[in-house]
Amino acid sequence: AEYKERLGKLILQALVVLEETEVTVLVREVDERIVKSELKKALKTYEDKWGKKVNAAISPVFLPPPPGTSDNQVESCSGGVVLQGYSGKLTVDNTLDKRLEQAMEDLLPSIRGELFGFS
Repeated sequence: AEYKERLGKLILQALVVLEETEVTVLVREVDERIVKSELKKALKTYEDKWGKKVNAAISPVFLPPPPGTSDNQVESCSGGVVLQGYSGKLTVDNTLDKRLEQAMEDLLPSIRGELFGFS
């Protein structure tokens, strides 16, 4: 249930960033059913709060599967969504992997300071 709610929030956040009326949503195949229900809620919330109707379609191309689901897996995705607007020219990557990567980058100055001293 927590992951389902998180997906809804990630979708809504990406809609706000894109500010586009036509979007494509990329998801992992295992999340498609959950995203369909959360997408409807997010679109309704977006329309209610920002007064704009958005047409969204789930892409037939899926994000990579979860880690460890295949022996010869090169890429994996821990979850989340990627939204594309402006005919794919603008992308908001709200996957859990990308968000973790961003959090790590944001913390690097603090980590450096703890290890090597603040200057």
